[in-house]
Amino acid sequence: MQSSKVGLWIGGLWIDAPVFMAPMAGITDRAFRLLVREFGCGLLYTEMVAARPLVKGDPYALAAVRVSSDERPVAAQILGADPELMADAAEVALEQGADVLDINMGCPVKKVVKKGEGAALMCDFERACAVARAVVRRASSFKAKGAQAMGVPVTVKIRKGWEGTQELAPELAVRLEAEGIAAITVHGRTVEQGYSGRADWGTIKRVKERVRIPVVGNGDILTPKDGIKMIEETGCDAVMVGRAALGRPWFPAQVLAYLKVMAYTQSTHTQLAACAKGNEPGPQCARREDFLEAACRQSARLEPSFSERMGIAKRHLDLLVSEKGEKTACLLMRSHGAWYLRGFAGAAEFRRRLQQASTRKEFEQLFSLAEAAVTAGGRCLSRKEHPCRDQD
Repeated sequence: MQSSKVGLWIGGLWIDAPVFMAPMAGITDRAFRLLVREFGCGLLYTEMVAARPLVKGDPYALAAVRVSSDERPVAAQILGADPELMADAAEVALEQGADVLDINMGCPVKKVVKKGEGAALMCDFERACAVARAVVRRASSFKAKGAQAMGVPVTVKIRKGWEGTQELAPELAVRLEAEGIAAITVHGRTVEQGYSGRADWGTIKRVKERVRIPVVGNGDILTPKDGIKMIEETGCDAVMVGRAALGRPWFPAQVLAYLKVMAYTQSTHTQLAACAKGNEPGPQCARREDFLEAACRQSARLEPSFSERMGIAKRHLDLLVSEKGEKTACLLMRSHGAWYLRGFAGAAEFRRRLQQASTRKEFEQLFSLAEAAVTAGGRCLSRKEHPCRDQD
């Protein structure tokens, strides 16, 4: 292999790893982002934030897009359909420290599309382009504190189309590139599909064939190996991980391990192709299967033991308490905790108990008990044995 360097430019910003963590409402807050950053990831995203609350100075909206130096680079994702309002929201997000601005044109939620926002913009190219144009113009004139140059890259997240076999993404991507968009993320599902069914990676490939800016593929990255599979099949420049990282903040790093070991630069890809044809015999020309095997081993080393997983869950809880206070942290941890507990016999009882926990101490105790149960052979404690059982 000639190089182990992977990464890409988005506008004038270098992203050192082609694995991105998708924006997810109620999930990708600062606590979660910090965990993902600690394990390794290229670009992180805030939760999706509506433009109007941002412009009005809503404290929750401002907190959602606030970025600190220990989690960079981070893209702030904003939602709206009014060009000027979106431009104003973009400026607010940039003042909170965002490194990239991302416009949501793919959210399929009914209450969002009813307002003409999110995925509804895919059915109105003129408005979509007007929004992109306004945000790009505002971002290009913004200068962050301490920055030597003006301008912040603007990206867009879109879907395949609205329904059925309809494919709007390639043409919309061309139009958005002309408006100055620096990169496009393509989710291979239609609005009608929501998050069900299979993602059509063919759409991602066709978008990549139509534009010169970086294309990020999204949809069905379910195993560490899927990232490199998507890049090989579509030619996309980076992949975006979503629900597979729930309760597994180390998952993006596992996807990245494959890409690093495979050294997925164009030169290496050319070399591998030549090797496959027998044009470059020699010891430096290892089989592709050898690289994949090495990548698999590296990825497996990043999979934590159950004991380590419970330690990560406790750290996640600590970060949430620090960011949001104990009451809100415990409410959020009911979902996160259930995801961390997936995959061992008897987890159902612990997940049930999590839904009743309301203090930091109760959550920490449950995680410790789950760890002890697995150490003892995966047996879940009975209600009678459970120290956190209901008091009559």
